[in-house]
Amino acid sequence: MLGYGKSGMGTVIPADAALEFDVQLLAIKSKLEEEEDEQQESDEEVFQQIDTDRNGELSKEEIRQHIKRHSGRATPKDEEDSIVAEIFQDNDKDKNGIISYKEFLNPTKKDEL
Repeated sequence: MLGYGKSGMGTVIPADAALEFDVQLLAIKSKLEEEEDEQQESDEEVFQQIDTDRNGELSKEEIRQHIKRHSGRATPKDEEDSIVAEIFQDNDKDKNGIISYKEFLNPTKKDEL
């Protein structure tokens, strides 16, 4: 309860009024859980940046374009090919030539993408 005393608050809240608030507890999270939620949101944002055709999967070409946009330098094609091959080797678990969102969440990718 919040009281405003004899003066109230201008014409909005009269003198001697009290405001009552009903509060609903939505969640109790530890600091670790909050950090995990933030990391998941960050992972989702990165995935969406890379997934330029918005089909929910990452192709080799989308990975290659992401590398070009974020490398800060011109990367030779053979170096790009090597990086893309390594990313797919580590993250394309079912070896179908694409990286799904579930595969993307694999912790080994965080250092690479």
